[in-house]
Amino acid sequence: MSDYRRFIAYLYEYPNNRKGGCCGFVRVESQNGFCRMDFQIKSPSLPPETSVTVYGFIRRSGRMYGIPLGNLLAGRSSTSGKLFTHSDAIGQTDVTLDELGGLILLCRQTGVIATQWDDLPIQPEFFAPTLPHARSIRSRTSPTATCTKRC
Repeated sequence: MSDYRRFIAYLYEYPNNRKGGCCGFVRVESQNGFCRMDFQIKSPSLPPETSVTVYGFIRRSGRMYGIPLGNLLAGRSSTSGKLFTHSDAIGQTDVTLDELGGLILLCRQTGVIATQWDDLPIQPEFFAPTLPHARSIRSRTSPTATCTKRC
């Protein structure tokens, strides 16, 4: 059980690139090389049936670079879902869970929802949805899957 890790991170809305109110949480659990993320979001600004793209991010040179992890589908009153990936190959890249600074959720209609666990502020204006060229994508098959539930 030495490789077991579990934590909860609160999600905040970022209207106009400024931190707003708390709108939910994500429970991150890593064990035996696999990572599971359970999302619970209550945001009236998310229209029902809207796709929300989830990115893990790393920080380099004052910028935040994204790793696509999957999509959640907004429900009528709340949004919940689970995403899975390898703990040592987040989103089929060479980035590990320990290297992630947090998560950014993007929705075209409403903007940004985010969390960080590296104790640095989130600045959505410095987010790029792709990794710098130095980070490679692994070729092995990943168990990454999107399992969404509408509420």
